[in-house]
Amino acid sequence: MKELSSHDIELSDVNAPTPIGILIGADIAGKLYTGNHKVLSSGLVAFETKLGWTLMGKVPEQLSRSENLAMVLTTMLTREVSLNDLWTLDTLGITDPSEQHTKAEIEATTQQYFLETVRVTEEGRFQVHLSWIADHPPLPDNYELALNRMHSTVKKRRREGYYDAYQQVLDEWIQEGVIEEVPPKEFHMSSHYLPHRHVVKANSTTPIRPVFDASARSNKFPSL
Repeated sequence: MKELSSHDIELSDVNAPTPIGILIGADIAGKLYTGNHKVLSSGLVAFETKLGWTLMGKVPEQLSRSENLAMVLTTMLTREVSLNDLWTLDTLGITDPSEQHTKAEIEATTQQYFLETVRVTEEGRFQVHLSWIADHPPLPDNYELALNRMHSTVKKRRREGYYDAYQQVLDEWIQEGVIEEVPPKEFHMSSHYLPHRHVVKANSTTPIRPVFDASARSNKFPSL
């Protein structure tokens, strides 16, 4: 306890047994860790969570045999939150807006956002802001993913003979204002990239066109 105090770590409810108020499963526990931890001289490791500090590791023994135990202690002052409140994930900072609203509510909110942000440009085009989910997780910088996808697409276009036609479509889009080049001064800014690939329809008025993949994602990070 003295070593914990030297690190300004306080644990409550460790001197007397108390009834268990809630069990947190492994599917939720991992989302509670803040990343801050302290390795103690006893071999235990103190991990900081959104609910307080918890100890894990091998318990030291004076016996000749050794036993591995896993301890998870969750501390929260009862004056700050009641045990009933612990059953709501909102208390833990874990929210999923898509689960808190019905489909009709989401559609109504999206429609209202569209009406509030849509405008007509000088070229006569309709322009609307992206409709973001409230409190959405941050998008990762997927530069490497987009770059690798681009190299793969370029090789395939050259192999199939569509490289020049594909580039022509992109050049036309730039001239028409559909897309624009990113200024060099913005290269260092945090960005999220949309990989694209070509779709070929020989009988169409646009036999080849780019399609952007907003579902592209890296590992377990969210996509656009």
